[in-house]
Amino acid sequence: MLATIRIRCNALLLANAVAMLIASQPGSAQAAPVAPDEQVRQVFADVLAAVKGIPPGNREARNKALALVKDKILPHIDFERMTRLAVGRAWRSANGGQREALVAQFGTLITRTYSVAIDAYDGHETQVDPVRLSPED
Repeated sequence: MLATIRIRCNALLLANAVAMLIASQPGSAQAAPVAPDEQVRQVFADVLAAVKGIPPGNREARNKALALVKDKILPHIDFERMTRLAVGRAWRSANGGQREALVAQFGTLITRTYSVAIDAYDGHETQVDPVRLSPED
């Protein structure tokens, strides 16, 4: 049960990150848009296929999980935007160095969060619920 909750929370975070990245990419309106939930499903499928059969908890699996996070998940995340949203109003009062440090630490947090979740994967089923967005979202 706890693993299911953790994966759903991580899926929500990833879906939000992917949606923000898609919306913020220049020229994204010209390319055929991919629904955020579909992109999350594909990233999950790629990552889970790569870790399938690796026993959880060993050092090799942990390193592979971290590499998968960096390779498959992190490119879809706009860390500056997510950090800015997470920090809220305090972002405006932070100087450039503080902002860079916040973004770097947030990136480390997300990397560790996903690598731990991937490392703990034991073959259970994942579910990505459809995203319900109106055209102006």
